[in-house]
Amino acid sequence: MKFEELEAMWAAQQFANPHAVDLAQLKRFIIPELKRRSRILGYEIFVLSFGLLVTPLLSFVNYLYAPPRNVTGHWVNMLLWEAVFLVLLLYAVRRVRRHLALHRCSTDTLRALTVVSLENIEAEMNDYLTAWWMSPVLIGLLLLTVYLNFPVTEYGWKPFALRAGLILGLPLLMSLVFWRHYRVNLKPAQARQKEILQQLS
Repeated sequence: MKFEELEAMWAAQQFANPHAVDLAQLKRFIIPELKRRSRILGYEIFVLSFGLLVTPLLSFVNYLYAPPRNVTGHWVNMLLWEAVFLVLLLYAVRRVRRHLALHRCSTDTLRALTVVSLENIEAEMNDYLTAWWMSPVLIGLLLLTVYLNFPVTEYGWKPFALRAGLILGLPLLMSLVFWRHYRVNLKPAQARQKEILQQLS
């Protein structure tokens, strides 16, 4: 995120004289961040909608051309994925509405601009927390899918273990990157914006 320059600029200002702050220049840092999160939410809705529509299609095609060994498990797995996609999609739509409302907020004063910036940071932090809590569910569903496609009783443990290791390893690496961004960038930015807001009160 590009908050470092913004925070350095704000820290250098004399908050006893808020009129000395160049709002136009500050907006050039905040507005792109709002637009960036809009794009991310748009990508998320596209991916979830795509998954919601394609998962049943792929399940039916697989059932016709490569009948599963466990038919009940096959359809239960599909329904579980559909339920997860639907819940996440509804939650994403709700977040988009909140973000659009934030985007329409007034940024005509330094305080209003700080509030918008802080709320945008905290919304992104909540996105990371949601992803953290959803990770076990998604990993569990992926492991179930692998288990149904490569039953241990038929293929042995090695094929399942290799795929399970990949499923567990990639999210772990991504989680470390996201965790670092959360702790190194978002948390300090949130604290600084709160401090600025208190000084402007």
